Amino acid sequence: MAIVEALQHAAVDIDQATFVLASASLFLLYGTVLITYRRFFHPISHIPGPWLATTRLYKYYYDGMLGGRFYHEMERLHKIYGPVLRIGPNEVHLCDPDNYDKIYSLTSKFTKDPQFYNIFGNPQSHFSNPNPAASRKQRAILSPFFSKRSASKQEALIQSKALKLCDLIDNETSRGCPVWISQAFRALSLDIVSEYSFGKDNGYNFLDDPSLGRWWSEMIQGLNHMMPFTQLFPALMGPMQAIPDWLSVRINPVLRDMVECRIAGRKMVDVIWKEMKSGSQSQNETIFHRLISAGENGELKGVEVTQQYLADEAFTILGAAGDTVGNALSIGLYHVIRNPEVYAELSKELRDRFSDEKDVSLPELEKLPYLTSVIKEALRTGYGVIKPLPRVTPPEGETFNGYYIPEGTTVGMSAWFLHRHPTAFPNPDEFDPDRWMVEQSEVHRLDRYMVPFSRGSRSCLAQNLALAELYVTFGRLFHRFDDMTTEARSEDMQYESYFSVFHPPKAKKLVGGFGRTEPSRGLPKLGLIPPARRDGACFATLRTSFQIQLHENDDSMLYAYQSHGDKSMASRNVEVDWWYGSMRTYTGEEYSRSLAVQMLRGSTTIGRSIGIIYPTFCLAPPIPNQTLHPHHQMAGSKPLEGKPTQTFPPPPDSDVTNKLGLGKGLGSRTGDGGSGDKTARLSSSRALFLTLFSLIALFVALFVSPRAGDSLSDIAAVMKQCILAGVPFLASALAAPTTSEEPSSTASETLTSAAPEQFQIPEDADKGQPVIPNVDDELAVDAQDVCPGYKAENVKGTDAGLKADLVLAGKECNVYGNDVKKLSLVVEYQAEDMIHVEIRPAEIKPEEEMWYILPEEIVPRPEADPEFKLHMKEGHAANTDMLFSWSNDPSFNFNITRKSNNDVLFETKGWHLVFENQFVELGTKMPENYNINGLPEVIHPFKISNNHTRTLYAADSANPIDQNSYGVHPFYLDTRYFRKTDDGEEYVANATKTDDDYVSKAHGVFYRNSHGHEIITKPENITWRTIGGEIDLYFLAGPTQPEVTRTYAEKIVGFPAMHPYWSLGFHQCRWGYEGWDDLRGVVSDFKKFGIPLETIWADIDYMKRYRNFNNDPENWSYDEARVFLSDLHNGHQHFIPIVDSAIYIPNPNNPEDAYDTYDRGIESDAFLMNPDGSLYIGAVWPGYTVFPDWVGGSLNGTKVFEWWAEELKLWYEQVNYDGIWIDMNEVSSFCVGSCGTGNLTLNPVHPPFTLPGEPGNEINDYPEDFGDSNSTEATALWASMSSAYEATHVEEPASTSDTSAEATSTGDGDGMLRTEATPGARNVNWPPYALKHVQADLASHAVSPNATSHGGFVQYDFHSLFGYQILNATYHALEAVFPNKRPFIIGRSTFAGAGKWAGHWGGDNFSLWTSMALSIPQMLTFQLGAVPMFGADACGFIGNTHAFLCARWMQLAAFTPFYRNHNIRGAIGQEPYRWDVTANATRNAMHVRYQILPYMYTLMHKAHAHGETVVRALAWEFPDEPWLAGADRQFMLGPNILVTPVLEPGYRNVSGVLPGVRGGDDDIGTIWYDWYSHAALEGVERGQNVTFDAPVSHIPVHLRGGRITPIQEPGMTVKECREGDWGLLVALDKRGSSVGVLYLDDGESIAPEAKTVVNFVAEEGTLVSVPAGNYVSALPLASVTIMGVHRHDVGGVRFNDDRLPKDSWSFDKAGKILEVKLRDATADAGAWSGKWTLSW
Repeated sequence: MAIVEALQHAAVDIDQATFVLASASLFLLYGTVLITYRRFFHPISHIPGPWLATTRLYKYYYDGMLGGRFYHEMERLHKIYGPVLRIGPNEVHLCDPDNYDKIYSLTSKFTKDPQFYNIFGNPQSHFSNPNPAASRKQRAILSPFFSKRSASKQEALIQSKALKLCDLIDNETSRGCPVWISQAFRALSLDIVSEYSFGKDNGYNFLDDPSLGRWWSEMIQGLNHMMPFTQLFPALMGPMQAIPDWLSVRINPVLRDMVECRIAGRKMVDVIWKEMKSGSQSQNETIFHRLISAGENGELKGVEVTQQYLADEAFTILGAAGDTVGNALSIGLYHVIRNPEVYAELSKELRDRFSDEKDVSLPELEKLPYLTSVIKEALRTGYGVIKPLPRVTPPEGETFNGYYIPEGTTVGMSAWFLHRHPTAFPNPDEFDPDRWMVEQSEVHRLDRYMVPFSRGSRSCLAQNLALAELYVTFGRLFHRFDDMTTEARSEDMQYESYFSVFHPPKAKKLVGGFGRTEPSRGLPKLGLIPPARRDGACFATLRTSFQIQLHENDDSMLYAYQSHGDKSMASRNVEVDWWYGSMRTYTGEEYSRSLAVQMLRGSTTIGRSIGIIYPTFCLAPPIPNQTLHPHHQMAGSKPLEGKPTQTFPPPPDSDVTNKLGLGKGLGSRTGDGGSGDKTARLSSSRALFLTLFSLIALFVALFVSPRAGDSLSDIAAVMKQCILAGVPFLASALAAPTTSEEPSSTASETLTSAAPEQFQIPEDADKGQPVIPNVDDELAVDAQDVCPGYKAENVKGTDAGLKADLVLAGKECNVYGNDVKKLSLVVEYQAEDMIHVEIRPAEIKPEEEMWYILPEEIVPRPEADPEFKLHMKEGHAANTDMLFSWSNDPSFNFNITRKSNNDVLFETKGWHLVFENQFVELGTKMPENYNINGLPEVIHPFKISNNHTRTLYAADSANPIDQNSYGVHPFYLDTRYFRKTDDGEEYVANATKTDDDYVSKAHGVFYRNSHGHEIITKPENITWRTIGGEIDLYFLAGPTQPEVTRTYAEKIVGFPAMHPYWSLGFHQCRWGYEGWDDLRGVVSDFKKFGIPLETIWADIDYMKRYRNFNNDPENWSYDEARVFLSDLHNGHQHFIPIVDSAIYIPNPNNPEDAYDTYDRGIESDAFLMNPDGSLYIGAVWPGYTVFPDWVGGSLNGTKVFEWWAEELKLWYEQVNYDGIWIDMNEVSSFCVGSCGTGNLTLNPVHPPFTLPGEPGNEINDYPEDFGDSNSTEATALWASMSSAYEATHVEEPASTSDTSAEATSTGDGDGMLRTEATPGARNVNWPPYALKHVQADLASHAVSPNATSHGGFVQYDFHSLFGYQILNATYHALEAVFPNKRPFIIGRSTFAGAGKWAGHWGGDNFSLWTSMALSIPQMLTFQLGAVPMFGADACGFIGNTHAFLCARWMQLAAFTPFYRNHNIRGAIGQEPYRWDVTANATRNAMHVRYQILPYMYTLMHKAHAHGETVVRALAWEFPDEPWLAGADRQFMLGPNILVTPVLEPGYRNVSGVLPGVRGGDDDIGTIWYDWYSHAALEGVERGQNVTFDAPVSHIPVHLRGGRITPIQEPGMTVKECREGDWGLLVALDKRGSSVGVLYLDDGESIAPEAKTVVNFVAEEGTLVSVPAGNYVSALPLASVTIMGVHRHDVGGVRFNDDRLPKDSWSFDKAGKILEVKLRDATADAGAWSGKWTLSW
């Protein structure tokens, strides 16, 4: 300090010139010492690089003085020094594509370099904010405005601007005038983003400006040229920002424009600010409304939301808007029109797709592969952000290519290097769209290296809007114009700005516009020389014009001047002193050019500017070897001869440069990994250096506009004052202590030779808050008591129905959320049998859209039948059987009425409609003893009780009775029974008289909403509540169940998938198979015991540490997989593995824990995040995990779907699976919240519970009838378990044992969590209304509701859709794995419509008789939900089974579409061959199943093509028998087969009903035949229970009279079955008639080229077969069995016209059964080659 004080006092007395000299000497001495330290002792001195990299002047020389050429220098240096390069005192640049994600990915710990981002002057904006948490929160708030969905909603805006641009091109080029296209593209982008940001009518409208917004581009260019200087002298940013506006506008035109722009932006922000503060409602929600709201709510912690902050955000967003899009459009356009083949292909694709220009739409453009490839290539060659965006190394440092980079080092990698790297993009300099027209795996590889918008949490916020602009603009340009031309060459392309700089070293010309060739007019090609204005006849009206180009034989600049106007300035010379001492004389022509530039900018003040070529605030002189940016080029005459008077520094690759030593280092030292590298830094030295440079910079800044008469002494005096003013800062710098850190240890030093004991997540980690369900809470408020409802206003009829406003009818109640004051009601008659009623907020802010609206991109919205036109008569719909009516008494309510019988189907009167942001409630009155089915997935009897609370919210819960579990299907079927009377029909609540005649009417109700549902049934009504979303109801008229189900599938959720034929075979699985050898043994044992096996499955045992797409190398190796699967497939069998829904996140401290699937997912932005933008890390089987972000892929355009498809494809190359089993997709997590955050070094961790079979969790549970008292059975069963493969006979017990459900109780609410509505916001983690959720807390055993998708969407709004989306993703992935073949997928969690892609198994059921019985209603409800491929795990999953339960369950499951046996780890094996009694029962049941596979396949096709059900409730097939309404212990397999399983222990018989029978001898009623004997069951009365014999090896099966069932000879595999002879079972009704159908195709193609439908009709002693189609089956028809032949005798049988020999048929008079053998008659042509007739 004494030295400093002495210096301060001495400075006053010394001569001013001497002081300057002394200061310079001090500076040089200090610089020498500093550079020496940096070169040899700095913590990154070991990084290769030139010695000049020790000073920032090196970088400034290329970027500041040569106008942004440092990246060219870096390219040269990387060739010398390798992929890790030191480019500054504390800065490293990388050139290895595989290192990019280490720095910029979502999970990267690298943070923004504050010094770099501060130069933008907006330190609080989302782009510049160096605070990761604050920046992520800002992005989260803004993301919904720029999501893919939001961008798509701006299509009309983008289309209008693109059309305006096309019209502008048409108008100008038709007059022979070229268009300044690069500026036009920037104008287009700025117009779009400004209107979107500030609101309609507030955009810049640059496309209407004669100069195309030239002033904006020049302002940005000028500011960009200031940046290298402010980077060199960051201390200048403060003084520069402190310059008052009135002074800024006088210093430099660029600053003037910037100030004017900021003022304009501030004015717009002020309007919004005042609007928000006044409480008025905006009609046009903008990003600034949202930011202000976030500031008021405290969401932006660490950011003060002021008007200036908002103005900064505006300037940031607008400043970046034109850059990437403008460049990509310009470069893409240039390359396309320079490549005729590309041009022709693109135009053809567009014109083939859009016959008319008005049809061009964004969704369809996005589907065009070649256009997409052109856009990707344009973005690649446009380079995006060409300068590296620097990041700061985290505390632990990082290693790149063997070089350790210590904490605090600035590291970056330019997209320019990534996009031009030959390993990433072969032949990178070629514009080649075909590089993207390849397999998806290669596209995914290329996408990994595509970063035009950067990547991760700091990627470009508006990239989706940018992509939409690219699609629409290119689509319209190349659709309209096929004659655009340019004479420029590729090396002529130049882009000069800080972010997008491209300077080809050999550039000769400038480009900026393009022309069109008009063959009809014979015009020549118009060069790319832009007109400066477009307000007359092109060039002729220009006041002054110039052309500037490089001299062909010299690197100096040649200027040419031509004047068409005032020449008064042409005779003046202007001298300018440059700071480095060189002198340049400008001629009067050149100064006049400056005048012309400013006149063309619309300026009225000439002003003085340094540089002339590009006016800047600081020191950026004109460099002769620097070609001019297009916006400074003027059209004009030929250049004049001559050279400038001064030669300037040569280009970086010249000999002079090398002589100066630029680019040459002192050699490099190889890093050793970094453990011994120093990380000490001299903060005081840095401060001193920056201070001295800052003071000199302030001195130089005074020369920006030197005044006449300024002398050196004046300048020295000013500098002296600057230095004296800076002495205190110098003193503080000198006084700062030197800091040092201990050397960082490498990862390898932290590892020990012995593996540590695995950490187990604490058990309570999965316990959420003690939430009490609202329905169980005595303290809960009933919304109906406090909420006022709504009143309908402005009711107007429409062509399809009506619309109205619903206005809150009283004071807000805000009971479980914030009341929405005004709603919009739309009623639409969409078809003859469907009404849509939608109620949503009248005004929805963009960031709140997902609160209410279920995106069509995820769940398609049902559309109106285009052929249906509503006809109104007397104010009512005339051509539909349903009627919507409404009333305001006492508040708004509505009815849906069936007009044919005046039955009110849905009546909300008696309820106040409640509509809040987290709670919606409506209700309907119901008739007495109403009968509804559906609303899966809840384990409950088929008929839903009228005193029941049903919650629909996806949950990983093992089949709890009466509680929510895996799936969500908010759809129910309401069936009402009416007694026929003389006056018509009357509703009957309890129909017991079987001799009365009844008719039923059914209708369906679907509530399209993905939020949590709660349906409360009471005897008189149903109340429907949701915790978010809108009211989006669809009413289906029926009036029968088949019609309701068909409409639901066809018009609402989509027809179910057509599964491959082989999927109908038997599947065997268990959690506990230990390797390929186990599977081989199981397959062999099935064959040994004569039990068919189609598919063997593998649970998570096969995985390497439970990680998806990774096999355990010990027992499940890929080599063994190839051998086993080859053998399996040769035997015509199949293999299906499990794939879980979470992805392991590797331990960052353990290199051996690396996981490529995770890494590739990170590259694709594939995973859910926390609200702050960091990864959401939960826990599942492998340990801490991340979760795919399907919503982000659907709404924000991430690559998650492509990543998933690629992983499945890559894995298939190792393991040739045949289908996929998706599990845990609710989505499940074993801890509350992001429990892995900060704990990854513990990975892999053990789940917070012991696994089944581990010590302490032994499986000791058995079926209900297995008890200690039954010692005989226990002994026998234990014996059978211990000798698994021995034939052990166990006698069936003779007695039964009853079970009772254990009662549960709830507390009185003390200590329970209750939350209240938050004004203006939502509580997504603990919503004010608590559902009756099986896990209580929504975050328990699941991903938390606040987990966030890319785009800012939260899981609260999409939780129950995770399973739906992963099934969608898997289906489309398998389409690529198995081209043209049907994917086969079984999934656990489903949502309405999931049947389009997958089947469903019943989840984690129990080895209990009760669980088996309840699997039937579970199956029936999924048939209603259009998921026909359903089956429960036979024999039960959880617990130990026994021989008799397993036998009965294998029998039952043989008649379900999906037939699988599966059980838990640690339980006894339950393959059906383990007990003789089970094996015999299984073989018998399978024999029937494998015979009727053609019939089952036909049913599956009918479901796929027509929406029919495969398995059916008795009440559906016999709708006029009310006593069948709740029947769920029997079921129909299609219309033909009745199955009556034994569902209780100890029984050798079973009771069931034979539906449809009438009794008596008349011909009314159904007749049933025993499957096995073919005998008719007679003497049965209507509604009578019949007892069927059912020994343990037998399941009663009956054939329905009037139906024909096709069969085939069964085999051990489905292929063998398909090769078996055909047969027909003809069950005649009482009239002697019967019908049937058979569907045939190849069994595996998505769109079979050949298929045949065979229809059968039997009547009056004749059976006719009529095939239609081109699929040929050469197999013969072996036999026809005709039951119910009511004839005294059969005298003969004819096949077509031929009488069959007597030995080919037989007739059982007593049984009335005719057997006919037709193998010989059909052997030549096959059974279905043509029509045939069989008569008797």
